[in-house]
Amino acid sequence: MMCSDLISFHNYEPAKCFFTATSRMLDSVTAFKKGGKIAVQSHGREVKIRISHIAVDLKDIHRTMASPEFLQAKKHLSSTLSEIRGKYILCSIDRAHPISGMR
Repeated sequence: MMCSDLISFHNYEPAKCFFTATSRMLDSVTAFKKGGKIAVQSHGREVKIRISHIAVDLKDIHRTMASPEFLQAKKHLSSTLSEIRGKYILCSIDRAHPISGMR
């Protein structure tokens, strides 16, 4: 996750756990940034953290996961899993929210 530019949490508690974990494991430093964001700094890398209380639209996620594009990508990924065994894959579905931008 420390390769990300921005990580968004729905509540402060999981963000606090992330701060604590990175501090213990990576000896990171937490700093407050413009726009209400918090940054975790470690080994020359800065990851901004945002807490945004926007609900997840499960119907939209299920609809996206049933789409032909998603199913094709899933099939391709499944066929290449043997090449990436032992690594982690993080996936997300982003939608532009009219008030706060990407969610």
